[in-house]
This record gives sequence, C-alpha cells and structure tokens, in this order.
Amino acid sequence: MKEVLLDKKYYLLTWEDIQKATDILCSKIEKTFPPEFIIGIMRGGMIVANLISDRLGVPRVYAIGVRHYEGIDKRGSLGVYQPLPSSLELYEHNVLLVDEVLDTGKTFKNVVESQIKPKNPKEVRTASLSI
Repeated sequence: MKEVLLDKKYYLLTWEDIQKATDILCSKIEKTFPPEFIIGIMRGGMIVANLISDRLGVPRVYAIGVRHYEGIDKRGSLGVYQPLPSSLELYEHNVLLVDEVLDTGKTFKNVVESQIKPKNPKEVRTASLSI
C-alpha cells in the first residue's frame, strides 16, 4: 500500500492489498451471513464483489452503477445510472451489497432504499474493504 498526500491522505492499494482485505472480509461474512445474491457497486465494488463471489461460492452477482464522486474528494449528486435489472427477483433472499470503500454511507443507503428494498429481500447487509 502506498500513501499519497494531496490535500488529504489517500492510499493506493496493490492487488495483494485488495486480496488480503477481501480475504479478511470474507472470513467475517462467512461467520455471520449467508448471502444468496451479491450486488457490486460499480466500478470498484464490482471487483470486490467478484472476489467475494469466488471465495464464498455465490454465483449470483449483479452490478449497479452509482455516481457520487466527480473526482478525488469531490462529490456530485448521488444517482443511479445503471439500475438493477427489473426482472431480478430478490424476494425472501439474503443480499450482500458491496463497494470497495465506505465514506459517508450515503451510497449504500441510497442503493438499499431505492433499488434493493423494493424487491423485498429477506435481509440486506453491506460490505466494504477495511484497510
């Protein structure tokens, strides 16, 4: 992991950093929650979602496109530009929503409320890497 200083501190992760953090996250998920569907928030969350899918053996992985940042540390309005498929049935299924980072939590909250809860899942949990 490489530290980068601009106006604030940022970290550039190596592939090994991402794999290690994903392994730790998967260990926690395995102990507490059996997801039946994994939904990754594009772009970075899809990488993590696919790694979690492989590790946990959950084949049903979907992507949702959400725009919130317009650059490093510059937020724009939060909006879904690629929604979940309307035909996706989540009724009474456990859903894991994944992003690569957690900042304010607004992206997770928006996606859960506007895209996932209307499909009546059994339970929804969120996950992101912790570095």
